[in-house]
Amino acid sequence: MNLEKSDYAAIGLLVLMLGVTIHGYTQIEGDIAIHFDSSNQPDSTMEKLPGLALLPLVSIAVLALLKILPSIDPLKENVENFKPAFKWLAVAITAFMAYIQALIVIWNLGVFFDISKAVIPAVAAVFYAVGLVMEKARRNWFIGLRTPWTLSSDEVWDRTHQKIAPWFKLAAFFSFGGLFFPDRVLESVVLPVVLVSVAGVVYSYKIYGEVEE
Repeated sequence: MNLEKSDYAAIGLLVLMLGVTIHGYTQIEGDIAIHFDSSNQPDSTMEKLPGLALLPLVSIAVLALLKILPSIDPLKENVENFKPAFKWLAVAITAFMAYIQALIVIWNLGVFFDISKAVIPAVAAVFYAVGLVMEKARRNWFIGLRTPWTLSSDEVWDRTHQKIAPWFKLAAFFSFGGLFFPDRVLESVVLPVVLVSVAGVVYSYKIYGEVEE
């Protein structure tokens, strides 16, 4: 199996996550906080071993899934056209998971901080990466805005994704609003992406109508 730069990057991030996890396991005593409420207080805990193993296992599963998807997509030839961007998206997701794991370990080691503000830049980076992939994505069954209309037409798919790609990048910048309005973190992070997705669905329907005329 030939490994590319993106593969090495993903593996490196998994190794880094494993190192952080082992360090946390040897230093943290008792249960660990894994979820926090809007005031940055832990509202969910788990036993140390499953709590620390959760994100690394999810990361491995996601990477494995993203590795498999291109080969089982009925439109695999199209996936090949943007495979490098697809693979770097997998790296971005792994980096996000590793970062969140590091935040959890640091917080449970007694270094308390505003975890919501720490997470926002990472979420914004993932949104921006999604926008980059949207620019290059070709019609397929797994990655992109998959509506009945985009999946029915290459032209509708291409025009829709070229339109919404900049919107996802813009949503990434809007998510930074949570840093300045801590009482509106959820709205700042989630609402822009929801609006972009809904707008993309409506736009794909509109374009489909134009193409079919």
